[in-house]
Amino acid sequence: MVNTNYSQCTHILNHFLQGKTITQDEARELYGCNRLASRILNLREAGHEIDTIKVKGVNRFGKAVSWAKYKYIEPNFIERL
Repeated sequence: MVNTNYSQCTHILNHFLQGKTITQDEARELYGCNRLASRILNLREAGHEIDTIKVKGVNRFGKAVSWAKYKYIEPNFIERL
């Protein structure tokens, strides 16, 4: 059986390493990931620093809404020395 969570985490991490941010809609469209927050938690538990950015906008009905956009924080190896 294929571990889908691992595969999705790998795709999302590679996405971050290309300098990109990601939202739930992008994760679903690009990687078939319906639970991005869970994959972000998996990556954080694996030691990766990921920032959550709250984005505000208006939906198609004119209602104010917000959603999360995630950004990878590059490790600063100098601080760790």
